[in-house]
Amino acid sequence: MNRKSVMLSALLVVSLLAMPLVGCSRSLNLSLWAPLDGASFTSSPIVVRGNVSDAKAQLSVNDVAVEVDKKGDFHTTVEPLDGYNTISIVATRGDKIVTHSVTVAYNRPLVIELSSPEDKAELFESPVTVSGMVSAPAAKVTVNGIEAEVTNDGTFSASVELVEGENTIEIVASVEGKEPVTKTLTIFYEALTSEKQARNLAEEFVRNSPTFVFDGIEESLKLVEMLHPDIENAWTFVFHFDSRHAGYGDRTGQVLAEVITPHEAVITIEEGEIKSAVMDEKWDMLTQQMVEEE
Repeated sequence: MNRKSVMLSALLVVSLLAMPLVGCSRSLNLSLWAPLDGASFTSSPIVVRGNVSDAKAQLSVNDVAVEVDKKGDFHTTVEPLDGYNTISIVATRGDKIVTHSVTVAYNRPLVIELSSPEDKAELFESPVTVSGMVSAPAAKVTVNGIEAEVTNDGTFSASVELVEGENTIEIVASVEGKEPVTKTLTIFYEALTSEKQARNLAEEFVRNSPTFVFDGIEESLKLVEMLHPDIENAWTFVFHFDSRHAGYGDRTGQVLAEVITPHEAVITIEEGEIKSAVMDEKWDMLTQQMVEEE
């Protein structure tokens, strides 16, 4: 081998040895595009975007691993706490570590979540309890101008007297440093008379009777007649409904023909109690057996 060849071989060896050294000396840079340090937010989550110079680097945001694309770009979101939040970004590649952090402010807006009653509800009893939750337990909550009790977890409740007809209920939450928030409910109230109470009792009795529960057709149930026996605080209600099979009561395990069967249920209420309930003039709905013929 001549001198020139020896020199070329030596240079090649030096170049090969130098390659990993060059790779190891590559700098690792981290750029954060959003959010800006000192930024303020009133909505969440907060978007975190940026770029790391080495696409093979491992990246985390607030200790949560984040994927880096082929260009080194990354994108994720952070759910902030109310007040000041520090967002820390860490990129690592081999023995290289680069970090970046920003501090942002989050002013969580007040939120009222109502659990009861539902808007547009039709109620038959007064007063009604208005309950729900406010996002800031320190907030003051008023219901139609009356301060409600707020617990440590933000739940609140207040009692409201209703008037006959349409009622508007206004719930207001306020706390220092935040915009007050208001929610409004519209409630319809109808005081129950003794007659209406009796009718509701009779209808619920039919709905819960074994015959109707077994195969009664919901949309077929109708009140067809209301009679007034010659007794004070007494009413007789006549309901019609259809069943999907013949027979009475709970017929589980029986062989039944599928045939639409009409029924008539006569329910008599006295002083708020069911005194008699007969279906088709032959089935005692109270004792769940056939009526004895006299």
